[in-house]
Amino acid sequence: DRNGPISLYQVIVLPLGLQSTFICESFAATTFFTNTTDVKGYVAAEFLAKDVADNMSIALGDRHYYRKFYNAPLKLGEEYCVFLRIISEWNKVRTQSCAVWARIKSLSPTLEYMTAVGFGSVAAVCLILFLSFSVARSYFHSTVHSPPAASACEAVHLSATVDVAQTG
Repeated sequence: DRNGPISLYQVIVLPLGLQSTFICESFAATTFFTNTTDVKGYVAAEFLAKDVADNMSIALGDRHYYRKFYNAPLKLGEEYCVFLRIISEWNKVRTQSCAVWARIKSLSPTLEYMTAVGFGSVAAVCLILFLSFSVARSYFHSTVHSPPAASACEAVHLSATVDVAQTG
């Protein structure tokens, strides 16, 4: 409260490699969608000070909007630095300060991602087995001929039905 009452809290996500070049004041209102490259960071969430509780938590990458900022999903295998920016607006003067809130290293695949990969693999194996069975069946069907006696029986059966039809 040295610079006035706290007005806003912002969560800023930045690639870990750019942590040393981060300037708190430079991220005025960079959203995930206005960011021109995927190398730079963005504001993932914003909260009014009156809405922040002591035990409040946020899940980074949950695809929700927090005020006008989109909390975009984090990329697997990427490393991030998360800053908490505290903004005070008092008597038309805006001051802000940032602190490193978290460092995220080597994101591991989520349960949803692993489930999708598992189901996709099972589906691919089933498709390959089905296609192999279909090809083998059509090959054996085209190479195996019926015995001559079966053909004669079919011919006799057909001629008998024709005779019945002609006599009627």
